[in-house]
Amino acid sequence: MIRLPKPGQDVGQWGNLLVDYLSAGHNPDGTDKNADAPRSAAVVKVASSGPAQSLDMLSGEVFEITLTANCNLSLVNVPQVTSFGLILRQDGSGNRNVTWSFPVAWPGSSAPAIPESANASAQFTFLTTSKGNIWYPGIIRI
Repeated sequence: MIRLPKPGQDVGQWGNLLVDYLSAGHNPDGTDKNADAPRSAAVVKVASSGPAQSLDMLSGEVFEITLTANCNLSLVNVPQVTSFGLILRQDGSGNRNVTWSFPVAWPGSSAPAIPESANASAQFTFLTTSKGNIWYPGIIRI
């Protein structure tokens, strides 16, 4: 797993860990690996999720989705290193569930339950340094 060195630990490994970490997002000449795939800073609003929703990582940095059915979330056009925000809102009926079809390293190995009340919301952030092979959740507000 690519990671930053830990202060007080990783004696003798700092250089290697930093090179591995920086190599995930940079070419050997120091340029950004993602420079060829610029992202829009837009908030992508999806008013009706339906049973499946594919999020295009090049179309925005934040996705706001109203759940109108149990929904399978997937990702496309994932750069080597990227992050995004996700806001999930229940519709007026509520009781909608989400299936995460991308690999997330959830704390405790399981996704948190999203609120099922009508019009309830949950906010997530995700980060990958491996072109989406694994996603790390950040601040989660449920």
